[in-house]
Amino acid sequence: MQFLSSPFQPSMADHCHTEVLASRPSPAHEDDTRFTYGGGVAYWDNRFSEDAADGETFDWLFDYASLRGFLREYIPQHADVLQVGCGNSDLAVAWCKDGHSGGLVNVDNSAYVIDMLRAQQDDSLPNLRYVLGDVRCLSEDDFPSESFDAVLDKATFDCIACNPENQKDLEAMLLSIFRVLRPGGVYLLISCGDPESRLCWLDDQPGLEWSVSARHMAIRSDSDTEACHHASKPTRKRREVFASEEVMLTSNDDWETQLGELVEDEHTFVYLCRKSDRAV
Repeated sequence: MQFLSSPFQPSMADHCHTEVLASRPSPAHEDDTRFTYGGGVAYWDNRFSEDAADGETFDWLFDYASLRGFLREYIPQHADVLQVGCGNSDLAVAWCKDGHSGGLVNVDNSAYVIDMLRAQQDDSLPNLRYVLGDVRCLSEDDFPSESFDAVLDKATFDCIACNPENQKDLEAMLLSIFRVLRPGGVYLLISCGDPESRLCWLDDQPGLEWSVSARHMAIRSDSDTEACHHASKPTRKRREVFASEEVMLTSNDDWETQLGELVEDEHTFVYLCRKSDRAV
């Protein structure tokens, strides 16, 4: 399969059909319409400023304490990692303090939160970096091709998917992530969406030369994990969550037998997209 430098041509399963927007301007900045996903930059700047005023941070779905074992299973401590849509989460700091020695780059489209995180950065964690950017068009200067062993996404894909008018943005996002992954690297997507709603994007599009597998775990409320903090104190007890056995979705007509009856409001899903060693 040849890697494409342009957005995908629409070829969705019936449940993924949607109107695709026209091409957007390529330079990304605060006034650019490419920044409109998830409520737009102004929405996120306002939300993060309110969180800061209240002394809060927030982790979508799960925090580091919950995902520690899972992350270590798939991402070696020396790996270079990109976290997309980092927000004001403290996951990256906790991960590095727990021994992650590879580069850990965090990108978000909110200038407010990136400036805040840079100002708070611990000098003892030189491998930690925060970059202002748009996951749909990651710049070559800040994000060279094949520069990361892993990309971590905790619901950024979900955020974009919530807007039915931004489906083309999902395609651009996935191509952008594929470009920065090294051959053999993994895109680890933690999502509320079940396989039927995600596989049409992750596995059925030209330009993505990777295999896709999935695991499922309890939703956050069922795992006694609440990652919203106030004054640096967790509001509920946190514990590590455990995932099911991995199920291959690519070229597996039987995956529905294993995963098809799972419903979104009872499970969180983890998608592991492994880039081919031969991807070009």
